[in-house]
Amino acid sequence: MSGAASEAQPPRIAFLGLGWIGRMRLEALAKSGAGIVAALCDADASRLAETAQKHSTAETFSDLDALLKEAGDRLDALVIATPNALHCRQGLAALEHGLSLYVQKPLGIEAAEVDRLLDAAQTADRLVEVDYTYRGLSGAARLRESVESGELGEIFYAEGVFHNAYGPDKAWCFDPALAGGGAFLDLGVHLVDLILHSLDCPEAEIADITAWRRDLADHPGIDGFTALNFHLARGPRCRIMTSWHAHTGKDCDFRLTLFGSEGTGEIRNTGGSFFDFEFLRKTGRNEEILAADHREWMDRGIIAWSRRLAEMKSYNASAEINRRIAKIVDAVYDR
Repeated sequence: MSGAASEAQPPRIAFLGLGWIGRMRLEALAKSGAGIVAALCDADASRLAETAQKHSTAETFSDLDALLKEAGDRLDALVIATPNALHCRQGLAALEHGLSLYVQKPLGIEAAEVDRLLDAAQTADRLVEVDYTYRGLSGAARLRESVESGELGEIFYAEGVFHNAYGPDKAWCFDPALAGGGAFLDLGVHLVDLILHSLDCPEAEIADITAWRRDLADHPGIDGFTALNFHLARGPRCRIMTSWHAHTGKDCDFRLTLFGSEGTGEIRNTGGSFFDFEFLRKTGRNEEILAADHREWMDRGIIAWSRRLAEMKSYNASAEINRRIAKIVDAVYDR
C-alpha cells in the first residue's frame, strides 16, 4: 500500500517470527485495535497454525519471500521477531517492498548492518523503530521529563545495571553467528538506549568506550557478564553492568540512575520482579516515588508505533540513535 495510512483505517501489519515475543506483541496490537494483524509468517508449521487459529483473517506464510511476493502490496509494515542475525536481511527485503518496520532489538548485530538498514530506510522513506521495550515505562517518560525540564540540573554521571537470574531458553541465543552476542546484546542495549533517549542525544559523539566481558564457559563470544564504561563527548560518563545467571539473590535486578547537580532520577524494578518498576527522584537524603508500573508497560511500544504509522510512514530521524548504540555494541564484542 502506498501513501499515508488513513486515520480511519489502522495500518495492515505482518508478523514475522511467532515465538514468545512475537506473539506477545501481536496480541497486544490486536487487542488495542491500533493495527490490523493482516499476515503471519513462521517456519514452524505448528506455531504458525496455532497463531492462525486465533487470527483467522490473517494470511499465513512459511517464509518471508513468499509473504512479500504474494501479500506485500496489501501491507503497510512488518514486525520482525526472529534471531538477531536475520534482522538486517529481512528488514532490507521488507523495505524494498515499501514496508515500514518494527524490529526486535538489535536492529543489526554490528554497526555496518545497522548503517545499511537505516540508509535503506532513508532511501525508501519508511518508518523504522526498534522494540526498546523499557521506553514504555512511565518512569522512562518521567526521567526524560526531569532531564528536559532541568529538574535534575546538569547530568554528570549515568549508571545502569541489568542482571537476569535466567538466560534465554532458545539454542540460537548461544550461537554467536545467529545471536551476535550474549547478555549485553540481550539486556545492556536497553540501558544504553534509555540513557541516550533520556538525554535526547541520538547524535551524541560517543568516546572512551571500554568494556570487560566474561564469556560463558562453553560458548565463546556469548557473554554472561559485561561491565561497560563510555563517555558522551557533550554529556556524562556512563557505566553499565549486565549479566545472565550472576549471583544477585533475586530474579531480576534493574536500575538506571542519572546523577544531576540538583537531584538524581532513578528507574528500578521492585521485589526482584521482571514486571514491576518505579521511578524515584532523590535529593539529599530524601527520595520520592513519582511513577509506578506493572505489566501494562510492555505493550505500549508497539501500540504507539502503529499509531504513528497510521499518521505517517516517512523515515523518522529518531531511528538514528541505533547507529550510536551499534557503535557501543561493536566495542563490547571487539568488532
